[in-house]
Amino acid sequence: NYAVSIDTAHNDEFRVLYTDFNAMIDEIRERDAQLIRLATTDPLTGLANRRHAMEVMQTMVTRAFRKGESFGLAVFDVDFFKKINDQYGHPVGDIVLREVASRMAHLARDYELVARIGGEEFLVLCDNSDLETTHAIAERMRAEIEKTVIYYDATRTLSVTVSAGVYAAVPLTEETDPLLKIADDALYHAKKSGRNRVSTGART
Repeated sequence: NYAVSIDTAHNDEFRVLYTDFNAMIDEIRERDAQLIRLATTDPLTGLANRRHAMEVMQTMVTRAFRKGESFGLAVFDVDFFKKINDQYGHPVGDIVLREVASRMAHLARDYELVARIGGEEFLVLCDNSDLETTHAIAERMRAEIEKTVIYYDATRTLSVTVSAGVYAAVPLTEETDPLLKIADDALYHAKKSGRNRVSTGART
């Protein structure tokens, strides 16, 4: 049990041994915590990675299905991101992704998860959230990103927009893939409709 430390309030020959043992336990705890962070975190943005997001989504959907509660999600994509990389270079593209991630994480509530699930694609999971609330969350993030000025060196700036597809309802099953597809289809519609907007997906 790595949570247990040995009392070192002794003035005997074992005190040094106890102190060294506790130091070793502390190192093991830190190592384990770091391994967990590496396994669940996107290294570029600091958000949850795709694998962790899918695990959390499954937990949320299963709970929503069994309790008959609504579950919401939003899939985001940075508009014209390839052009940003082509025009400014991949280091600037990375700056854009980090800034978008920071804005989204800042606007998310404590019980929502923001993840990077692809190159320029992000996912927001909204536990116990109906369609109106989920759409409002996505729209707030979209609007915040649109007005953000991104500095990519001391004096030069650029701005970006995002498109999003939203789904929210009481799940009919515990499967997550159909819900992601609905949101992805809505995202595609937002892109085809002019970008920089939030589109709502319909349950099939």
